[in-house]
Amino acid sequence: MSQLKSVIAAMAPRSVQGRAPLLNVPGDTVPFNAIPGEAIIVRVRSRDVAGRYCVLESIAEPLTSPPLHYHREDEIFHILDGTVSFLCGGRSFDAGPGAVVVVPAGVHHSWANLTDASTRMMITFTPGGIDELLAEMDGLSIDAMAERSARYGSFIVGTPLVP
Repeated sequence: MSQLKSVIAAMAPRSVQGRAPLLNVPGDTVPFNAIPGEAIIVRVRSRDVAGRYCVLESIAEPLTSPPLHYHREDEIFHILDGTVSFLCGGRSFDAGPGAVVVVPAGVHHSWANLTDASTRMMITFTPGGIDELLAEMDGLSIDAMAERSARYGSFIVGTPLVP
C-alpha cells in the first residue's frame, strides 16, 4: 500500500502535493449579490488553491445581467438550469442546461437571464482572484463598480443586456 501512495504522490502536480482536498457543500458559504438579482456562492476560493482558479455558483433571477465587460481571466460557464443569453466577442447566442461557454481573457462579454425563471450556472475563472472583487461589488453603482473593477484588471465597457 505504501508503494501505491508513493506512486500517486509522484503523479500529483508539485503545487498540490501535501495539500488537503477541499470540500464545499451547500450551506458552507453565504450567497452575496455582485449585481442586483444574482446570488453568488463561492464554491472554491482562489486563496485556497494558490490563486490558480476560483469556482462560483451563480443563481440569476429573470432580467438579470452584468454590464458588458472584459477581464484578464479566462471564464468558463457551465449552465446547470435555465437558458442564459450571451453576448461574447460581438456574437449573440443562447446556452441551455449542459452547455459550456468559454470566454477567453480580454474578450468583451456579458450574459443575461431573459426568461421568466431563475438560471443557475457554475463559473470557473482562471487564474483566480476575481472572487475577491465580486464580493466587494454588492450595492455599488455602475460608476463605483467600474472604479473597483479596474483595480482587479476587469473593465466595464457597456451596459447590461437588459433594460
